[in-house]
Amino acid sequence: MLLANGNPAAVTGVQSSVNMKSAFLVAGLIVSSALAQPRPDFSGTWKMAGSSEENSHIEKILHQDPNLRLHLETRFVNSRISGGGSSDSTYVIDGVEHASKAGNGAQFWRTNSWEGSTLVFLSVRKDGYHVVVTREAWSLSEDGNTLTKAKRVIDMDGVRESAETLVRQ
Repeated sequence: MLLANGNPAAVTGVQSSVNMKSAFLVAGLIVSSALAQPRPDFSGTWKMAGSSEENSHIEKILHQDPNLRLHLETRFVNSRISGGGSSDSTYVIDGVEHASKAGNGAQFWRTNSWEGSTLVFLSVRKDGYHVVVTREAWSLSEDGNTLTKAKRVIDMDGVRESAETLVRQ
């Protein structure tokens, strides 16, 4: 195929341009489909795997993106002591860093965001010279009945990693 001026190189250049545009279009579609993954709904009552009636860890989550409310109830019993407690937390999942300062002077920076279908809570706490960085990533199993929380804490003493598994009730 030749252009009107008879230059086959011009045709090759046009074909290359079309191929590059197609490649960018396909790449854009792949990226946008990855970003458009459905975000899981963490709403429900979750019990720590391995919990018993005497020693329990139950989380009640109300998730209406971008807001997430968490009510935590713990209870423990052993041969000498028993107790428990509860707490309520509210999070905005907006990817924006939020700074705050406690009455004792400790400073906090928090960012709650999505990484694909994983919900990530990142916090930095500075209290004097002591700095603690915590990253907690929540993910749901494919059937939506298991919540896994992977946590990494970095401070002056090193790096600690842990994971919790909760089962939908």
